[in-house]
Amino acid sequence: MSAAARSLAVMAVMMAAACGASVLAPKRESANSAAPLDRLIPHTFGSWVEDVTPESQVSLSLRTGNEPIGAEAYDDLLMRTYRRADGQRVMMTIAYGRNQTQELKLHRPELCYYAQGFEVHALGRRTIQLAPARAVSSLALLTRNRARIEVVTYWMRIGERITESAWQTRWTILRTGLDGKVPDGILVRTSTLAASEAATEDELALQHAFLSDLYSAVPQSTRRLLAGA
Repeated sequence: MSAAARSLAVMAVMMAAACGASVLAPKRESANSAAPLDRLIPHTFGSWVEDVTPESQVSLSLRTGNEPIGAEAYDDLLMRTYRRADGQRVMMTIAYGRNQTQELKLHRPELCYYAQGFEVHALGRRTIQLAPARAVSSLALLTRNRARIEVVTYWMRIGERITESAWQTRWTILRTGLDGKVPDGILVRTSTLAASEAATEDELALQHAFLSDLYSAVPQSTRRLLAGA
């Protein structure tokens, strides 16, 4: 058996063992429990204020229609648009799921944009410095359709971990199951409308500033909810 084949076999055994353990172990929710997001996230913070005329945002569904796929994964959903004192606007979506399982879990925004007719280009990982001692890894996207160019930043927390890929999400759910827990999860997404693709980096910098301002404005319990311990 080749080295590659042995590695695949070992990984398959590990996943099977983790799956079996997660089935047999007593289930309990993780320590995070969220109050309604509308109460946790301030309507005004720093130089930002909620805009009374919000932008239309891309929904968190994998298809359009009256019965969107994936909506059942969210126990709470918050969509707002904020305006800064200088007129800059940022759209924000936060989605919370109390129980993340292999069958029912948050899905990544690029799938939602693609399913709703956008071209989606991944711009790679970006580190967001939320506070002097706290940074998170996020994914940047450039999306466009006939009506708009939209620059997107997002991260996803499963349990206490920021997961950077679908594989990491699945593995984190499995590993958490070994401890007898069903992790919760949260998706934090910001986006802005760009005049052209040349403005992409400026839009990302604006979103990073917005997220840092938000993180600084909320108590420690909400920080942990958004970005883990």
